[in-house]
Amino acid sequence: MKKAWTALACLAVTGSAMAQTGSTVNLYGVIDGGVTYVNNQAGGHNVLATSGIVEPTRFGLTGSEDLGGGLSAIYRLESQFSQSTGALVGTSLFGRQAYVGLKGSAGTLTVGNQYDFMFDTLQMNGYDAASRFGGLYSLRRGPFGKLAIPGAPGGSGDFDRLSGQRIANSIKFTSNNYGGLTFGGMVGVGEQPGDSGKNRSISAGANYEVGRFGVAAAYTDVRYPDLAGGLGSVRNIGVGAKYKFDTVLVSALYTGTKNTANGANVNVLELLAKKSLTEKLSVGASIDFMKGNAVVDNNKAWQLNGAIDYAFSKRTDIYALVGYQLAQSGNGGLAQASIHGIPTAASGSHQALTRIGIRHRF
Repeated sequence: MKKAWTALACLAVTGSAMAQTGSTVNLYGVIDGGVTYVNNQAGGHNVLATSGIVEPTRFGLTGSEDLGGGLSAIYRLESQFSQSTGALVGTSLFGRQAYVGLKGSAGTLTVGNQYDFMFDTLQMNGYDAASRFGGLYSLRRGPFGKLAIPGAPGGSGDFDRLSGQRIANSIKFTSNNYGGLTFGGMVGVGEQPGDSGKNRSISAGANYEVGRFGVAAAYTDVRYPDLAGGLGSVRNIGVGAKYKFDTVLVSALYTGTKNTANGANVNVLELLAKKSLTEKLSVGASIDFMKGNAVVDNNKAWQLNGAIDYAFSKRTDIYALVGYQLAQSGNGGLAQASIHGIPTAASGSHQALTRIGIRHRF
């Protein structure tokens, strides 16, 4: 780890020295901390000093070099860590993003460990409550463990990939803005000798915004080694629309998720509204309806999220969140509520939480 930090320091110094020759290096980050109260845990309640809820706590480096003729070399290295403990989230130093590429008149071509277009197109353009006000707690999770997504908490955590999941070993193109239209595509190679289709990933997305209106669509298909020997996949599709009134933003989002190996499927509809009360104070609310097919026992869940945010400045704000989920079984059994970002599912069919936190960007 000491060697890694030394390398980072050297990179920053080198970048500063090269700034006069058309190169830039920028350090950025977010620290988000707070306290969450959640009920219906092991028959009681729990208090969590959690980090990275409204926005992931992270730091990163970006850089570019002007190559002439409108072409630039770019890179990004990004890590996520826990503000509560100081530990890295995951085992990789730059596990959140790590890529290098070229940016020109048509768009950007990059290679590395990168976000797919479910995140880039729908989340980063503000069609989901998570990026507007709700953060981690407003992402999708529920009584859908039989989705059986490898590596997902409970088999279904963030099943529609809106939290910012990455595709490793990927090649990605993102267009420049053409009259309000942006689009892109990517492929993650499976690196399997003799069968390039195993463990491969593909993703694409498009976003169109003009004036107060926006509409977007995205698709991702990821094959996992644990699903049908690397040939089974989890497929995601998403469509969103939004409209901005003078002080109110409204948005609708649909996502569909299917495990092609076992046929499990979950559909989600989310509606949200966010209102600016003053220049610094805003409130938001959202409702999600999630429903699975027969493979996941026809389970369904309703989730409500609310937030209030006060910005001291462009960099620092405080916020309060509330969330509630009600799970319902389609086969007469018990469906456990399970809010994303809470370590364990509820003891029963419902769960509620509140949180107070502070966020600073640098």
